Amino acid sequence: ENDTLLGGPDLDLLIGGKGSDRLSAGNGNGPNQLYGNAGDDLLQGGESKDRLEGGPGDDILRAGPHPHKYWAYGRDVLRGGSGDDLIDGQNGNACAIFVTSPVQVDLGNGRATGEGSDSVIGIRCVQTAGKDDVVVGTNKRDVITTGLGDDTVFARGGPDWVMDNTRSRSGGDDIFYGGRGDDSLSGMEGYDTLRGGSGFDGCSDGESTQGCERVS
Repeated sequence: ENDTLLGGPDLDLLIGGKGSDRLSAGNGNGPNQLYGNAGDDLLQGGESKDRLEGGPGDDILRAGPHPHKYWAYGRDVLRGGSGDDLIDGQNGNACAIFVTSPVQVDLGNGRATGEGSDSVIGIRCVQTAGKDDVVVGTNKRDVITTGLGDDTVFARGGPDWVMDNTRSRSGGDDIFYGGRGDDSLSGMEGYDTLRGGSGFDGCSDGESTQGCERVS
């Protein structure tokens, strides 16, 4: 059975079933949680900071309108899951997360593989949690956070923020390329290589740095 679930004015938890469901956070204060489960689902975020997870199937995830467009905090969180998903960040209103390893994410070309073959639109924030991921940014401001393994990030243009979020000994040897723009590159555990590129770049917690105007 295909269900339609609509959130109310308070904090909502919407969980779809086995069919192709439509879940909408509505215009409540949130934050809301939407889980599509099985089937080819459509999940729509609301005006608050929501978490959308598609689950198995070929899902469509759309962020809602939100004023905080540029940093990870305050955004909707979108996770497609397995299947070939459409992840729509509404021009920077959401952060896409990928937990299966490894993933290859190219924001400029709008593709992400590893948890299926996904289309990503309007995404300026990515968080990976698996091992040996590759992330390519856009020519605008991006926020990219990596997890375990030996990850590689090409931030490209714009004033980007790239960070290894691993604080344990299992952190890998990452390589971060800032590209054009005034970037902030931050390593963590492991032997991290930070390459600033053009612009006024800041690099921290890197074992090897180059092209960085500020090093800490």
